[in-house]
Amino acid sequence: MKLTAEHFVPSEYDEQTLERIIEINELPVILSIFNADDNLEEILVDVNQTMEHITELNKKGIQLISDKLFKSYSKKYSISREEFAEDFNLVSLYFTGDGEVEFTYEGNEDIFGEQIVCISLVNGRFEKDIAVEG
Repeated sequence: MKLTAEHFVPSEYDEQTLERIIEINELPVILSIFNADDNLEEILVDVNQTMEHITELNKKGIQLISDKLFKSYSKKYSISREEFAEDFNLVSLYFTGDGEVEFTYEGNEDIFGEQIVCISLVNGRFEKDIAVEG
């Protein structure tokens, strides 16, 4: 389904952000668009291109996160690489309006607690840096 402005509602938290809840792998994911420059139609092109490939992009994001973080966390926790990767769930996609999409994940609660893990997709390519926040 092609997403249009009518599919989004204003955020309760920021008047320049539009939101929609979608399902990916039967889990809710918040899809947010930051529209500060009033270029919604251009951002929607990015949104729809990303959504066309969301399954592959989600898998790639989880793989990159696992590759970066597994060694650090596996020393303290007895977990296989596969189990580590399987515990990541995409919780939000944030389109910044400048060709960037922030993918935000929750990981294993015993390992990450309330922390979230973010990786950015810029112009169709994931950046190498990963942020663990919270």
